Order: sequence, then structure tokens, then C-alpha cells
Amino acid sequence: MDYKKLRTIDVSPYIEQKGRLNYISWANSLDLLLQQDATATWSFHDVIYYAETAMVGVTLNAFGKSIQMQLPVLTGNNQPVKNPNAFDINRAQMRCLTKAISAGTGIGLVQLYAGDDLPPDADDIQTWLDAIKTADTLDELQKVFAEAFMATKKDKEANKLLTKAKDERKAELNETN
Repeated sequence: MDYKKLRTIDVSPYIEQKGRLNYISWANSLDLLLQQDATATWSFHDVIYYAETAMVGVTLNAFGKSIQMQLPVLTGNNQPVKNPNAFDINRAQMRCLTKAISAGTGIGLVQLYAGDDLPPDADDIQTWLDAIKTADTLDELQKVFAEAFMATKKDKEANKLLTKAKDERKAELNETN
């Protein structure tokens, strides 16, 4: 396996968005993997239950190595599913496989996950607040706010500040129209 080559595969044509989250469908992820290693296999672990929630796992065998990954059964908004059904578990397993492909081979790793666990810094938040406060139209405000919200999606406090600034600017723009 040439990790440096695999991590440079452009996955941007396959990136989709659900809510505020970017992802690659399991079908596209698997297709990209199998184009590079047609002998890749995978097996799902037994589901582990924690009270009303569950954790799935997978072992991916690709390029002569095994990659294990775990993932909780989550909703589309990344919240734990209480008492997951077979469909919830299957969806989580396929997401887990996709994450194993990315983490184990590098395919899509940087484009999808780099910085995912880091909060935005204060200068970035202030830049977004300034852009919201100076938006000239409601359309521009909506566009800037959406970009700002996506850029700060992991920071609830930043999201509150951005939402407050958006609401204030929207009221100002509505008054002038």
C-alpha cells in the first residue's frame, strides 16, 4: 500500500452533506477502495449494547493489513440512537466501514476529517462575526451565516454568538427594507 498516494485521491466529487456534516457514501468509499485493492474484505463485529444505545465495529482487511474501527449508532445529527433497530445498526455499520477505509488507507481522511476535532480559534470566529454584521442583503447574510456555522460546527458557544449576530443583522436589514 502506498499511503502517500492513497491519501491524495480526490474525494471531493463524492462528498455529500447532511445537515452540517460532510460525508462520503459507503458505496463511493468502498468503490474507491476496491479500485485500489480488489481483494479487500471486511467483517462486522457483534453489536455492543450500552443501556439503550449501541456500538458497532468492523475489521477491514486491505493492502495486507487489518484495520479495526468502532462507531456508536448515531442519528443524522450525531446523537446516540436509543434502542436502535436493524436499519439503524446497518447504517452505522456501513458508516463505520467507511471510516475504517478512510482511517486505514488515507482515502478521504484529510478531506473529511482533518480538523474535525479542533474548535475554531477566536480570530476565525471574529472574522465570521464581522462578515455577518456587514452583510448588505438578506441573501448575503444567509450565505455568510451558513458558511460560518459550518466552519464552527463543533463549537456550540461560537454557534450561539453567530446566531445572535445573524438575528440582529437580519432585524436591521428588515427595518431598512
